[in-house]
This record gives sequence, structure tokens and C-alpha cells, in this order.
Amino acid sequence: MGVSGDGPYRARGYLLSRAELRFFLALRRAVAGSVHVAAKVRLADVVACREQADTTADRASLSRISQKHLDFVLIERKTARILGAVELDDRSHLSDATVTRDRFVNEVLEQTGVPLVRVQAAAAYNPHVLAHQLRLIGVRPRRTVSGSDRLNGGISPAGRHRRPRQRPGPRRPRIGSGRGGRLPTGR
Repeated sequence: MGVSGDGPYRARGYLLSRAELRFFLALRRAVAGSVHVAAKVRLADVVACREQADTTADRASLSRISQKHLDFVLIERKTARILGAVELDDRSHLSDATVTRDRFVNEVLEQTGVPLVRVQAAAAYNPHVLAHQLRLIGVRPRRTVSGSDRLNGGISPAGRHRRPRQRPGPRRPRIGSGRGGRLPTGR
């Protein structure tokens, strides 16, 4: 991943935690088609301050939004038009500091007309339920979730894709009994 140095920084290795990745994969299935999911986007990349930040208050406003990020942003695949944001709320969102941060983000997105969905963190996610929540804020993917993705978003608790269960075909009589390849005699 790079040379380890004596500086104050280190490579993280992964952009998303396991819980965030599990949600990200289910969210991608829920919006498959014309919608792209971007992870960990700066709030300042979704909303902007007035054109000229010439007062101290304007610079403070810019600083507040540039230091925060949104868990996921939904964008139109062909145009990159912002469709909405999704925040994954886990236990950390119960602390006073995070509640204050969440309230600020909610207000900014509401003021600017950017739809926001908050989803409670869980062990598994149903893409159909996520797609329904997104339709409530006006995000309408062109393709629906496939049948193989119906349970747990197609994701096992370990985060790997499940293989769709194969339906057994009609049973055929076995020829031979496994004893040297001889045919049964019908006795």
C-alpha cells in the first residue's frame, strides 16, 4: 500500500467499515440501473455557500460544511446530478456531539432542497425496502432489484454474495448401484 514513513499519517486500507460496506452493497442493489452510489462525500461537494464568501460568517459557514461528509450520495449515472443523500445511523449517532452534527446536516440539506434518508444500521438490509424508502424522496431507479437479491440484499452476514439456490430437476432413476457399474437385475 505504500512506504511506511515517520510522518503523522498512515494509510487506512479500506474506505468503508464492514457495516458500511454491507449497507453500500445493498444500497447499490436497491438503486441498480440509472443511479450511482458515491460513498463518503464531503457535504461541501453537495451544497455550496453563497458565491462570494467575503465575510467572516460566510467563511465560517463554508468551514462547517467542508469538515463534514455524508455517508452516501445518490447521483444520476449519466449526468452526475445529485438525487439525494443517505446517512447510515449506528449507535454512535446517539452521542450529543453526533446528534448536534446530524441536526446541522439535516437543516443544511433541507434548506438546499437535497433529499435525505436516514437508515438505522442493521445486520442485513432488504434492497426492496431500501428502494421503497428512496422512492419516498423521489429517487426512482430504472431497474428493479433482481430475484436473486431478495434475501438480505443477496449478502450473507460475512458480506459475501449468496449463490441463488438451484431448484432440483426431476429425479431420474439411477442406473447402476455403484457396485462396479453393473445394472440392477430387478430381483
